[in-house]
Amino acid sequence: MLLRKYLEPSRLIGLTQQGADRIVHLHLEGVDPAGELVEYRLVFELLGRHSNLYLVDQEGTILDAIKRFPEAGIGPGSAYRAPSDQGKLEPGGRSIKQLLTGIRLEPAGNKVWRWLQNTLQGFSKLPRKKCCAGRVCRNG
Repeated sequence: MLLRKYLEPSRLIGLTQQGADRIVHLHLEGVDPAGELVEYRLVFELLGRHSNLYLVDQEGTILDAIKRFPEAGIGPGSAYRAPSDQGKLEPGGRSIKQLLTGIRLEPAGNKVWRWLQNTLQGFSKLPRKKCCAGRVCRNG
Protein backbone atom coordinates (compact mmCIF):
# COMPACT_ATOMS: atom_id res chain seq x y z
CA MET A 1 0.00 0.00 0.00
CA LEU A 2 2.84 2.37 0.83
CA LEU A 3 4.55 1.75 -2.52
CA ARG A 4 1.26 2.30 -4.28
CA LYS A 5 0.76 5.58 -2.39
CA TYR A 6 4.15 6.98 -3.44
CA LEU A 7 4.97 5.18 -6.67
CA GLU A 8 1.65 4.52 -8.43
CA PRO A 9 2.03 7.34 -10.97
CA SER A 10 5.81 7.03 -11.39
CA ARG A 11 8.36 5.98 -13.96
CA LEU A 12 11.79 4.41 -13.78
CA ILE A 13 14.50 6.95 -14.63
CA GLY A 14 17.63 5.07 -13.57
CA LEU A 15 19.14 1.97 -12.08
CA THR A 16 22.45 1.84 -10.23
CA GLN A 17 24.40 -0.78 -8.34
CA GLN A 18 26.44 0.27 -5.34
CA GLY A 19 29.98 -0.82 -6.17
CA ALA A 20 30.24 -4.58 -6.47
CA ASP A 21 27.83 -5.07 -3.59
CA ARG A 22 24.43 -6.65 -3.81
CA ILE A 23 22.74 -3.29 -3.40
CA VAL A 24 20.57 -1.92 -6.20
CA HIS A 25 18.97 1.53 -6.40
CA LEU A 26 15.92 2.02 -8.62
CA HIS A 27 15.54 5.75 -9.29
CA LEU A 28 11.90 6.63 -9.84
CA GLU A 29 10.22 9.89 -10.74
CA GLY A 30 6.86 10.28 -9.06
CA VAL A 31 4.36 12.86 -7.93
CA ASP A 32 4.17 13.92 -4.29
CA PRO A 33 0.84 14.61 -2.53
CA ALA A 34 1.12 18.30 -3.53
CA GLY A 35 1.35 17.33 -7.22
CA GLU A 36 5.05 18.20 -7.62
CA LEU A 37 7.53 15.93 -9.43
CA VAL A 38 9.90 14.26 -6.98
CA GLU A 39 12.52 11.52 -7.20
CA TYR A 40 12.24 8.46 -5.03
CA ARG A 41 14.68 5.58 -4.68
CA LEU A 42 13.70 2.01 -4.08
CA VAL A 43 16.80 0.45 -2.52
CA PHE A 44 17.21 -3.33 -2.52
CA GLU A 45 19.88 -4.61 -0.15
CA LEU A 46 20.32 -8.30 -0.96
CA LEU A 47 22.56 -9.25 1.94
CA GLY A 48 21.40 -12.67 3.10
CA ARG A 49 19.52 -12.53 6.38
CA HIS A 50 20.18 -8.77 6.52
CA SER A 51 18.30 -8.13 3.25
CA ASN A 52 15.90 -5.23 3.19
CA LEU A 53 13.91 -2.98 0.87
CA TYR A 54 13.76 0.77 1.47
CA LEU A 55 11.73 3.56 -0.04
CA VAL A 56 13.85 6.71 0.17
CA ASP A 57 12.91 10.28 -0.77
CA GLN A 58 15.10 12.76 -2.65
CA GLU A 59 16.66 14.08 0.59
CA GLY A 60 17.78 10.57 1.56
CA THR A 61 15.16 10.06 4.26
CA ILE A 62 13.64 6.61 4.64
CA LEU A 63 9.91 6.73 4.02
CA ASP A 64 9.58 3.09 5.01
CA ALA A 65 11.38 -0.26 5.03
CA ILE A 66 10.26 -3.87 4.89
CA LYS A 67 12.23 -4.59 8.08
CA ARG A 68 12.26 -1.80 10.63
CA PHE A 69 14.96 -1.60 13.31
CA PRO A 70 14.42 1.66 15.25
CA GLU A 71 17.32 0.89 17.60
CA ALA A 72 19.63 0.77 14.56
CA GLY A 73 18.11 3.89 12.94
CA ILE A 74 16.25 1.94 10.25
CA GLY A 75 12.71 3.19 10.00
CA PRO A 76 10.51 5.99 8.70
CA GLY A 77 12.09 9.41 9.16
CA SER A 78 15.65 8.10 9.51
CA ALA A 79 18.41 8.96 7.06
CA TYR A 80 19.32 6.11 4.73
CA ARG A 81 22.87 4.90 5.29
CA ALA A 82 24.32 2.30 2.95
CA PRO A 83 26.17 -0.61 4.56
CA SER A 84 29.91 -0.09 4.87
CA ASP A 85 32.25 -1.48 2.25
CA GLN A 86 34.21 -3.14 5.11
CA GLY A 87 37.41 -1.54 3.84
CA LYS A 88 37.49 -3.83 0.82
CA LEU A 89 38.65 -2.76 -2.64
CA GLU A 90 36.43 -2.29 -5.68
CA PRO A 91 37.42 -5.08 -8.12
CA GLY A 92 36.64 -3.00 -11.21
CA GLY A 93 39.03 -0.28 -10.10
CA ARG A 94 42.04 -2.59 -10.12
CA SER A 95 44.02 -3.85 -13.08
CA ILE A 96 44.79 -7.53 -13.55
CA LYS A 97 48.44 -6.74 -12.82
CA GLN A 98 47.53 -5.12 -9.47
CA LEU A 99 45.35 -8.08 -8.51
CA LEU A 100 48.07 -10.58 -9.40
CA THR A 101 50.65 -8.57 -7.45
CA GLY A 102 48.38 -8.65 -4.39
CA ILE A 103 48.00 -12.41 -4.69
CA ARG A 104 51.75 -12.94 -5.16
CA LEU A 105 52.55 -10.90 -2.03
CA GLU A 106 50.47 -13.24 0.12
CA PRO A 107 52.49 -15.66 2.25
CA ALA A 108 52.98 -19.13 0.80
CA GLY A 109 50.20 -21.50 1.74
CA ASN A 110 47.47 -18.86 1.84
CA LYS A 111 44.54 -19.73 -0.37
CA VAL A 112 43.75 -17.42 -3.30
CA TRP A 113 40.00 -17.62 -2.63
CA ARG A 114 40.54 -16.38 0.93
CA TRP A 115 42.60 -13.42 -0.33
CA LEU A 116 39.83 -12.54 -2.82
CA GLN A 117 37.19 -12.87 -0.11
CA ASN A 118 39.06 -10.68 2.38
CA THR A 119 40.31 -8.06 -0.10
CA LEU A 120 37.63 -7.40 -2.73
CA GLN A 121 34.04 -6.23 -2.53
CA GLY A 122 31.41 -8.66 -3.74
CA PHE A 123 32.97 -11.81 -2.30
CA SER A 124 30.97 -12.84 0.73
CA LYS A 125 32.05 -15.15 3.48
CA LEU A 126 30.73 -18.64 2.81
CA PRO A 127 29.55 -20.83 5.65
CA ARG A 128 31.93 -23.65 6.47
CA LYS A 129 30.72 -27.08 5.39
CA LYS A 130 30.09 -29.71 8.02
CA CYS A 131 31.50 -33.20 7.60
CA CYS A 132 29.31 -36.25 8.04
CA ALA A 133 30.42 -36.42 11.66
CA GLY A 134 29.27 -32.82 12.23
CA ARG A 135 32.81 -31.43 12.51
CA VAL A 136 34.01 -28.43 10.54
CA CYS A 137 35.57 -29.73 7.34
CA ARG A 138 39.30 -29.04 7.01
CA ASN A 139 39.12 -29.39 3.22
CA GLY A 140 37.59 -25.97 2.72
